[in-house]
Amino acid sequence: MTTFDAVYRGGAIHPLSPIGFAEGTPVRVTVESAPSPAPDPFDPAEVCRLIKAIADLPEEPGGDPTVTARNHDAILYGGPKGVR
Repeated sequence: MTTFDAVYRGGAIHPLSPIGFAEGTPVRVTVESAPSPAPDPFDPAEVCRLIKAIADLPEEPGGDPTVTARNHDAILYGGPKGVR
């Protein structure tokens, strides 16, 4: 028994590599479609673009101006305001 990858094109199955049968060899074919490769959900360029867009957002109107990325550790873990 030989298993091989192939593509269905133009009404025929085309092996992706030589399968070693002589021309005219009778064969029995069982066809199982291969799963399509999953699209890559992680696009580094898109992630960078989104992070930059978030970083460029203005502060919320009426928000606490002491709450910034510069002092997030002090806010999360305690400590005097403005500690960097």
